[in-house]
Amino acid sequence: SRPKKEPDWIDPARVPLNGYPGYYITPSGVLYKGNRIRKSSIRKGKAVRIRIWQNGKYKFLGLATVLAEHFIPNPRKYPKIIFKDRDHHNCCVDNIAWVDGQTFVYYAGIYGKGVKKKILPREEAIKQCTNAYLKRYYQSLDEYWLHECWKDLEKNIRVYNWSDYRSECYLYFVDRAKRFSITGEPLGLVLLYMKGVRYKVHREISPYMPVAAVLKTDESLRFLINRKDY
Repeated sequence: SRPKKEPDWIDPARVPLNGYPGYYITPSGVLYKGNRIRKSSIRKGKAVRIRIWQNGKYKFLGLATVLAEHFIPNPRKYPKIIFKDRDHHNCCVDNIAWVDGQTFVYYAGIYGKGVKKKILPREEAIKQCTNAYLKRYYQSLDEYWLHECWKDLEKNIRVYNWSDYRSECYLYFVDRAKRFSITGEPLGLVLLYMKGVRYKVHREISPYMPVAAVLKTDESLRFLINRKDY
């Protein structure tokens, strides 16, 4: 006969997993089904997931989101989470924080750390630009034309969850325009950026976060400013 399996150690800090009777989660990211530990799904280049059996089929949940929702207070109702050390495999409560959308935009776009930003000479941008509003902005540097360009752009947005990404996309649009790096119609560029932000939110990936953004958000993140890679 098979030897009896030793019982798993029960972490006293575990709590019931909301919405999934019989499952428990600990602050260190350990999942239990009853009194048995269940392994997490670790995928190369992607965030850690946990697997739940419900209604005759498996359901996958992002471990970082589960930990944030169960153990990290969010009194300001911040919509997004980040990993403090930018390692999305390091899923534990001490390494996760809630942040607002404006902070998140600085490091969760389609561009990662170390990617060179495109900057055109102003004269060259004026010559190449095909958008009437942007051309007038490049000529005058009057931000009125940026706002007019944005209003015109939004008339053509047909994305159902646009409001979730609008502020992030606006900041990106303004940053690109002020670098004179948009020479065509900005709509496609903005939608591509939104797709990148949505992907990273979905995958729970947290790349580089600049010091200026750290200082504006959760105090627990501020230890990062002493790290050499900053």
